[in-house]
Amino acid sequence: MTRLRLLVVVCAGLTGGAVAEGCLGPDDTGVVCGVGELECGGECFLAARDPRNCGACGVVCTDGRVCQDGVCRDRCYDGLMDCGGGCTDLSTDDDHCGACGVACGPLEHCAGGTCAAGCDAGEVVCSGACTDLQTDSDNCGRCGVVCEWPMECYDGECSTADSSTSRWDRSAGYNDYPSYDGPGPGTF
Repeated sequence: MTRLRLLVVVCAGLTGGAVAEGCLGPDDTGVVCGVGELECGGECFLAARDPRNCGACGVVCTDGRVCQDGVCRDRCYDGLMDCGGGCTDLSTDDDHCGACGVACGPLEHCAGGTCAAGCDAGEVVCSGACTDLQTDSDNCGRCGVVCEWPMECYDGECSTADSSTSRWDRSAGYNDYPSYDGPGPGTF
């Protein structure tokens, strides 16, 4: 079973009745689950791999099937291992580190299949790996906040490198809007 994780989330500035991920809605139990977790009956589960709540509350994988990526399957794929009916990566899973059932301590994370004490200064554990929330575009400011292209993570906020003149292609690592001082639009 996944360890219950309660998060303190500030939910301000929502409009139109929308509820942001991690924020409490009108029918919630008061339990706030972590990124990728699903609240079912007051407990948090990893919906991607929990065989009793596979992809949604109450979806049970039966007949020896396993839960991978929120879908009941015949077996685990992509190098993942079956640990109690849920497919997991033993090299990064804090609940199954190196082998099924080997859980890392509360101040440890799983790296390369071994529980490691803490992270480097300025880093936190997100999805089983240490990261810098000030610069990680997949965990910007807090775990699970992804900067959409062309945005990057700068000082814990998603923004462009220089929003007035450039756009950065994260995958290619180059500026695809070079400076141009030629005639304006519609002139030749």
